[in-house]
Amino acid sequence: MAATKQTKIYEISLREVQEDGLNLKSLSRDLQYVPEIVMAAVQQNGMALEYASERLKNDQDIVLAAIKQDRRALKYVSAKLKDDMERVLTLASKEKVGRLAQFILSKKLKVLTVSEALQMRNELLTRE
Repeated sequence: MAATKQTKIYEISLREVQEDGLNLKSLSRDLQYVPEIVMAAVQQNGMALEYASERLKNDQDIVLAAIKQDRRALKYVSAKLKDDMERVLTLASKEKVGRLAQFILSKKLKVLTVSEALQMRNELLTRE
């Protein structure tokens, strides 16, 4: 009986975030830790990343989905992932989100010019 109730809660929650990703905010904290629910939320609205668990704000796939949907979601990426700039740049390059690399660098490393950011991105691409 309990499993059936949990399954219904999961299904209802999944539908809610598929309709509006920001509904993640109103879900229980436990559901904000469920990768499938958070992924559905950020695919519908990247800004839903704000309400994901800290662990999922560090999940590469969820972060990329959020940023692809709305690049402003970058401000909700975990501190750990933000600090790992090469990792984020590599992910962004693989997804062919070139301007994303510039945006990240301009926010994190204000001393870099756009041409320096592009050079750094190109160097990362040649390492692959």
